[in-house]
This record gives sequence, C-alpha cells and structure tokens, in this order.
Amino acid sequence: MQLELSCDISGEKHYFASFVADPADESLALELTVCGRPVRIAVAQLESLIAAAKKDVHSEAWYDKQLASGNNS
Repeated sequence: MQLELSCDISGEKHYFASFVADPADESLALELTVCGRPVRIAVAQLESLIAAAKKDVHSEAWYDKQLASGNNS
C-alpha cells in the first residue's frame, strides 16, 4: 500500500518519507513529515523537478570554473 523510506541513526531505524497512492485516481505522491504534519508532493511534479535539477543545478565550484573560463552558458 505504500513504500517507506528510512535511515539508520545510531542503530535505530527512522522513517522519514513514504510513497503513497491516492485512492481516488491512484496518482502517486511522496509524503514527508514537516514540523509534525504530512506534506505530499505529486511524483509527476517531483520527476519534473529532478529533471530540471539534473540539467540546471551545479556546485559553487562549477560556477567558479564557468566564470574563470568566460563561459556564460
């Protein structure tokens, strides 16, 4: 019914997110707990964000190299 993401901290398992399906249309969402409240992000939106991040997010060192080489693209 859901896929839980967890991590091990000091030998203790902590669940921090779950993939869940909407009962109305079976659309998938990633559910995180933020300040004790569930926050859902549609998987389709998350996939778009990941694609944009892969293309456009770079480290500060990468930008430093771009400025040093004069490449502004």
